[in-house]
Amino acid sequence: MTLFDYVPNFLFPTARMFPFDKPAEDIVRALGKRNWKSPELHVAFDTYGSGFLKFTYVKGVFGTNFQIIFGRTQGTIPRVGWTDCAAVEKIWFDKDILSINPNTFEMTLYTYTGDNWVDDKKEFANGLFMTMDPKKTTTWHDYSGPKCHELCAKMVKVLARVKALPEAGDAYDPHAYFTPITPTPFSDVKHPLKHFYTYCDKKEIEKIKLWREHPEQIPPEQCYLETDSHYLDHAIDEIVPPTGPRQIIPRCPATNCAETIRKDSPANHFGPDGCLVDIRPKYANGIMVDNPVPYETTYQEWFGDRDPNNISYSDLDLLNEKVGNHMVSILEYDGSYEIATAFISRETGLDEVEIVEN
Repeated sequence: MTLFDYVPNFLFPTARMFPFDKPAEDIVRALGKRNWKSPELHVAFDTYGSGFLKFTYVKGVFGTNFQIIFGRTQGTIPRVGWTDCAAVEKIWFDKDILSINPNTFEMTLYTYTGDNWVDDKKEFANGLFMTMDPKKTTTWHDYSGPKCHELCAKMVKVLARVKALPEAGDAYDPHAYFTPITPTPFSDVKHPLKHFYTYCDKKEIEKIKLWREHPEQIPPEQCYLETDSHYLDHAIDEIVPPTGPRQIIPRCPATNCAETIRKDSPANHFGPDGCLVDIRPKYANGIMVDNPVPYETTYQEWFGDRDPNNISYSDLDLLNEKVGNHMVSILEYDGSYEIATAFISRETGLDEVEIVEN
């Protein structure tokens, strides 16, 4: 099993704090028995966790003029101790939105009372009711009131429509919520980068060494490289500091990265036992390549030595618009960048890591 085909555990909304909690769970379970397929509804999922310990829950059920959003805390996951956040967080039906604060569990009901529903509907439904003109909404804090029960009745009607659909039967797939990713071998990359280097601290290095000898001793949620996803591909500087072992660091001409690290040794960030690791990807999935030169060059032309605190977000937006996007998948990279910066957005398996210095 790899990190690509590991199937996360599923969390159902089992909370019973509010009247709408049970119909919400009934809707989720009914959709699950139909492999999450409905001609009227769209179901979205969210996943959290790490390594070989992840959990998936229904993030939202979307229909015409209604949404049921999940993400509220409902205790902890047994035997794991992590927060279980699969309970209902927001319900929208027509001109009413019921929102639950995920931290305080305070429930607020917002009712649209404006006179331009056609234009305001999208803004209201997307949760921007709190920034709308107060004259357009009425706020309620009593979840036992008639409005709350009215929303519960509408949820029961949604449940009835789902139950009217045929169940999956023999085609039922308990893991239909999971879409596996087909791994693309790194050998398919036409212009692979020479090196993927990053620094790790002592704790991470010890984990890599332990995984080599006793992989069964690594907690499942830690079976990947827990470090920065930013790696550089270019010349390597060999720097001999006044004291201590030789440090090998990436050098970036555009940002003068090597000079910066000379002044601020990596040991200051990772401790005296931190060291360099070489990422040797087995798969091309989730690896993007960017060219930092146009951005850095234009930045220097525009701002020079100006204090970064005096550069506004609007200025940076104009800079990004001027420079444009140079980031491509490593599978599409043609090898033309003078300096290539790689970003790995997926979890890097421990079998893709080699220690350079110890």
